[in-house]
Amino acid sequence: MRALGIDAEVSAHRVEELALERAQEFAVAVARALAPLPSLVELAAPLLAPEGLLIAMKGRPSDDEVDRGDRVAAKVGLERIGTDAVELPGRNEHRTLITYRRIAKASVRLPRRPGMAQKHPMA
Repeated sequence: MRALGIDAEVSAHRVEELALERAQEFAVAVARALAPLPSLVELAAPLLAPEGLLIAMKGRPSDDEVDRGDRVAAKVGLERIGTDAVELPGRNEHRTLITYRRIAKASVRLPRRPGMAQKHPMA
């Protein structure tokens, strides 16, 4: 990340395990091709510091996926603050960046056991 001139960290852990070790330590979490939006919102929430951001890159999420993501966000203390369509340079491919901000504590206990967000989503 030094080549980009940013202070960033890459971790090769299950996100649920990282959340137990480093809860609310991250200003920004970025995810690409990780999970459906409701699961992704749940997984990222315990990592984010107050006012921290989740930036999720999705292909063309359905309105239903975004709505379910927003419902989970309300439970885990996040709110959606942006939805931006982008075209990848040189690839003529569409992506959607969905951004959430941590605004409150979760009303549910997080993180759940590894795999639960994907197997049994909250929404």
